[in-house]
Amino acid sequence: MWFNDSTSLQAEGATVAKVYFDGEQVYYADDDGIYALSTEGERNKLSDHLSYALWIEGGRIYYIRQTDLSSEQPVGELWCMDTDGSGAVIILASRVQGEFCIKDGWIYYISAEDGALYRSMLFGSQVTKLAEGKVELCFVTERGVYYKELGGRQMLWRIDLKTGANIALGAYGEIVASGETVAIMARRENHVGSLENLFTLMVFDEQAGELTELLAFENIGSDSLVWLQKDHVYLSREDGSIYRMAVTDESQTKEELFVGDTVFADGRAWHIGADVLEVYDCATLEQTDISLG
Repeated sequence: MWFNDSTSLQAEGATVAKVYFDGEQVYYADDDGIYALSTEGERNKLSDHLSYALWIEGGRIYYIRQTDLSSEQPVGELWCMDTDGSGAVIILASRVQGEFCIKDGWIYYISAEDGALYRSMLFGSQVTKLAEGKVELCFVTERGVYYKELGGRQMLWRIDLKTGANIALGAYGEIVASGETVAIMARRENHVGSLENLFTLMVFDEQAGELTELLAFENIGSDSLVWLQKDHVYLSREDGSIYRMAVTDESQTKEELFVGDTVFADGRAWHIGADVLEVYDCATLEQTDISLG
């Protein structure tokens, strides 16, 4: 069994998909369909559709039904169904790839035809292209769409949904939505257009439309930003282990938290054991065990 996402437990080779835990059930995609898993270990199959990308919104499961079996990335039609598996219906017949988001009745997605970022109403009306070229959708907030260019400096951008302004946030970076906070780790451009050597941790104020720098990282190698919780930043190594450091700690001491086979998702760290899925709340460090037996 696997779970995955740019916020989730990952399938081998897949770069995007999601696992959702609502306090009672984990919703995830496996090799032969979409499932719900209760905290007592009861496993129910919701659909036979192969999918690498799920989204839960308003009591419905939205997912890309995989139509390109040769691709390790989500590519296919966009469907939705109730959380009990009933009422499955196609809502976007055009091919979608990678990450997508459902927000306030709008679908934000990447077209498999040209790699550009689009927005449309549910069931495909009022289609608007938001960003040209090959891009990756990061996430959508009440006021902004965050995405990354896939070529060149892999710049992170934010589109203001009210004004349409497109703001560059930094290069070669990571971006996460941590509750009400948008956290960014990237290399910033200096006044002559060159990139700074160090990665900077920043937060974006959605109301003011401003970036605030918190710290310049030192000695983190290729580690990735996964969460910002109050005064601590959480990072992940390539082996999946998670550590954190205090934003105000000038020595940047690393506090080891979770070792190996751990993936960060929505403020939780998910560790897969032999017969149990351990879910850690990274704000409280409280643990919930979900049987896989």
